[in-house]
Amino acid sequence: MMPEVVEVEDHVTTSPGTRELEQEPGLGTSTPPPVTAPPSQFDTRPSLSDRPLLLAVQKAGPNGGNKTPRAHTPNFFTPLGSPIRRAIQMTKLDAHDAWLPITESRNGNVYYAAFHTLCSGIGIQALVLPVALTILGWTWGVISLSIAFAWQLYTLWVLVKLHESTVTGMRYSRYIHLFNAAFGEKMGKIFALFPIMYLAGGTCVALIIVGGSTSKLFFQIVCGEGCTAKPLTTVEWPLLLAVQKAGPNGGNKTPRAHTPNFFTPLGSPIRRAIQMTKLDAHDAWLPITESRNGNVYYAAFHTLCSGIGIQALVLPVALTILGWTWGVISLSIAFAWQLYTLWVLVKLHESTVTGMRYSRYIHLFNAAFGEKMGKIFALFPIMYLAGGTCVALIIVGGSTSKLFFQIVCGEGCTAKPLTTVEWYLVFTSAAVVLSQLPNLNSIAGVSLVGAVTAVGYCTIMWVVAVTEGRLDGVSYNPKKEENNMVWIFSVLNAFGIIAFAFRGHNLILEIQGTMPSYEKKPSHIPMWRGVKVAYLIIALCLYPLAIGGYWAYGHKIPPNGGMLTAIYQFHGRDTSQAILGLTSLLVIVNAVSSFQIYGMPMFDDMESKYTTRMHRPCPWWLRALFRVMFGYGCFFVAVAIPFLGSLAGLIGGMAVPITFAYPSFMWLKIKKPKRQSFMWYLNWGLGISGTVMSVLLIAAGVYVVIDTGIEVSFFKPH
Repeated sequence: MMPEVVEVEDHVTTSPGTRELEQEPGLGTSTPPPVTAPPSQFDTRPSLSDRPLLLAVQKAGPNGGNKTPRAHTPNFFTPLGSPIRRAIQMTKLDAHDAWLPITESRNGNVYYAAFHTLCSGIGIQALVLPVALTILGWTWGVISLSIAFAWQLYTLWVLVKLHESTVTGMRYSRYIHLFNAAFGEKMGKIFALFPIMYLAGGTCVALIIVGGSTSKLFFQIVCGEGCTAKPLTTVEWPLLLAVQKAGPNGGNKTPRAHTPNFFTPLGSPIRRAIQMTKLDAHDAWLPITESRNGNVYYAAFHTLCSGIGIQALVLPVALTILGWTWGVISLSIAFAWQLYTLWVLVKLHESTVTGMRYSRYIHLFNAAFGEKMGKIFALFPIMYLAGGTCVALIIVGGSTSKLFFQIVCGEGCTAKPLTTVEWYLVFTSAAVVLSQLPNLNSIAGVSLVGAVTAVGYCTIMWVVAVTEGRLDGVSYNPKKEENNMVWIFSVLNAFGIIAFAFRGHNLILEIQGTMPSYEKKPSHIPMWRGVKVAYLIIALCLYPLAIGGYWAYGHKIPPNGGMLTAIYQFHGRDTSQAILGLTSLLVIVNAVSSFQIYGMPMFDDMESKYTTRMHRPCPWWLRALFRVMFGYGCFFVAVAIPFLGSLAGLIGGMAVPITFAYPSFMWLKIKKPKRQSFMWYLNWGLGISGTVMSVLLIAAGVYVVIDTGIEVSFFKPH
């Protein structure tokens, strides 16, 4: 369930040149000035879903002594940061605009502008023009009319040009605001306020008089001279124009949408555009949706960084149990299955019926099944896939950092090595520093680095394994257990390894939420293009890694660590130390990069608690504190519960439906395909199969814990 739009009583800090513009959206009253934001938040093209409104940060008075809050945009450059930074600095929005009828929707176009201008520019007043010519005559009458037409056309051009300042980025969407910006609020109240209000209110009064009188005349014409119907009075006719329809249930009636329930020759596209726009006030304050200027490249970077990681290195272990045939078949089925559910999530991100954008997995689940079901079935798996993955990344990154130091230092190194806990702390500190990047779009460069490093170490590992050749005595026969129960759970464990190799579905909606959406180009089009590129690269990594690793090591591949352990165990002496060191470094950098995107939903959740309660954006110091607390909280769990990896199969089984089951059920619930159609059968089959697989994996995890036991050692990481 998406958070409701809330009222905000905030102010923002502006430059000296725009301080006179502190006006309310209403005429002549004071209002907060604008806030810096990316242009995609207020894109003017017709869209399926408007950008979430950007609200403001607390403004300190000019004599208040408070330091001007800094913008969220970091003052540095990344390979992808420069264009984003420029775009953010060149746009200024008024937070209240998204709540007011004039600027609530910014999806107009040239046709709408022509319709509005023509409707407001010509009317009943033009009918008295011949009266002027009776006084001025032909010559001066036509000359005066032509001069006035050219004059007002020029002043109209001036207003159009002044609407948007190329210096400050301000948009003046009301005449009084532009006048105040030019001459000050006091002059505006004296010289502009009354004429503007008269032209609005006075014209409406005149229209009621003209419309009512003409309605009376129209009735007389239609009824005819011999009409016996009792005519309405002159007062009663205008009253018909303003009658308000009362609901059948009085004040308890559910509010209707702003869109009128009628059709006109031009009403249909307008009606669709209005109905297909939904805004969430808090989205502009939260790190996932704070910036919506993503593109197909950013989508590919984020998806690739989140979709491939250290868990893929144990894929050859699954083939030792399933063998060549069933191993490759299972891997292919899982790849196609998760790619389909990923497509489902991309399509469900944006509702073509309600116009709602579900930029978080839990929101889509709540929309389909309700908030209560979301808390029971989806909340813990989603939080585990975020927080649990960050804990695992600290363990992997810290352990690999220790190994990297040993490789670089060499056998004769006299430097005192750090302990495992200290390496965890070093890795966590690096991740926490990098986590200060404000939002999901700002870490696009980090995700690119993470994607490149993941592809790099996967490629190095399978290339080294293949070029070094098969080990002596390698066997490819599937492992056979004497006990059938043990064999069944071994097969389930192999399926679990393959299922866990595909991750990132809990982040797909979040990634798509950073992209703008237009009516002609909804967000699912560039998102799916980015996903296809990312998963093509993922397939080119996973298949060679699984097949090449199993070919080289067979049953000898270590079950703990997989390819990463095998490289150092079997090729530590005959492979260049530079290659081994580079592999370790790539793993470390990938872990630090992946920490950012997997931690983002947790950052978003923590900040949403604050914004929901306080109705204002999270200040920079509190945002930094949240991220520091989360990072070192994960460090504490990694140190305090080092045996958490032994429970990975059990807990991971609970998260399997996020990837393989829930998307199909949500498609059935939201899209409601025709019964007994292909999509109906497909989604029911995949949803039930994913649920059954989850239950079996949980059972297998419980069996492994009971059968092998757990070495419980608090605060004693290996």
